Amino acid sequence: MLASPSGWARPYGNVAISEAGALQCKEYCTGGGYRYFALECPQFGGAGVHCQCSNALSGNRVADSFCEGVGEPLVHSHDHCVGPYTKDGFRFGDYVVTAAYLTEAFTPAGKATYAECWQVQVGGPGPTEMSR
Repeated sequence: MLASPSGWARPYGNVAISEAGALQCKEYCTGGGYRYFALECPQFGGAGVHCQCSNALSGNRVADSFCEGVGEPLVHSHDHCVGPYTKDGFRFGDYVVTAAYLTEAFTPAGKATYAECWQVQVGGPGPTEMSR
């Protein structure tokens, strides 16, 4: 299993890089009782984007451009996170950069409220170790 960013759980795997995928992540994290859902590292070859859940925003706040894959200088090379970084009105983050949104409990169904862009630390507890 890949390491989760510190403070974020990945219990639901990847979702599609699309509005439908983002809203699916929102639904998963809402059902899990989390306050936030996040998208990180849009990958090539149909691998999707990491769906992450948390009850608190953690890491270092960075400009929204970093969640669009164009922050200068990059926090980390893109590596396998090749985009698209924005699609259907959503930001999908980048390598160790997560685009955070509020979950269903805090926004209307079928919509998502963007919270902030965060540089996260990798190597925190894995999804099975995270508390909600």
